Amino acid sequence: MKKSKTLALIMLLGVTFFALFSTKTVSAETLAVNGRITGVELCPQEVCQKAIFTGIFYGKLNRRPAFGTWWVAVNHESLPTAKGSTAAIFPGGHWELRPGSFTFSGDLNSGTLTCMEDDNFKCLKFSVDAELNVEKSGSGTLSVLGELDHTKFPPRITGTLKVVIEK
Repeated sequence: MKKSKTLALIMLLGVTFFALFSTKTVSAETLAVNGRITGVELCPQEVCQKAIFTGIFYGKLNRRPAFGTWWVAVNHESLPTAKGSTAAIFPGGHWELRPGSFTFSGDLNSGTLTCMEDDNFKCLKFSVDAELNVEKSGSGTLSVLGELDHTKFPPRITGTLKVVIEK
């Protein structure tokens, strides 16, 4: 049992090392970034004046494996309470994505939070649909589709992102 855990850890470290350093060789006029995000809410808007999230990105950068981190700080309307109702994510805020040796960042263009299910007029799961402007290291629009889950603490977010960045 101990041997298999050690082997799994060595494999995970090897894949992580490959993903972190293989992206450095990408040099093109456009960069395609596709992948998944997972993360947590560090601070709610009611406490920090912005909803602040951070997490891990794993996916591809021009079809090469990429691994990195991300964070976002945004403002939104009061969270919806009934299934199907929405709240706007306001333009502005700021975000950053660091896949491998690259850093992309910018401001939020638009977005919505939609209540997926409610329990006695308290919504705990939301779909997230947002467009983020790429302003550092290129230009483009990053599309994010995800799910925000408030059923456990801290709230968790998972989703996908996709962008073609013009350098």
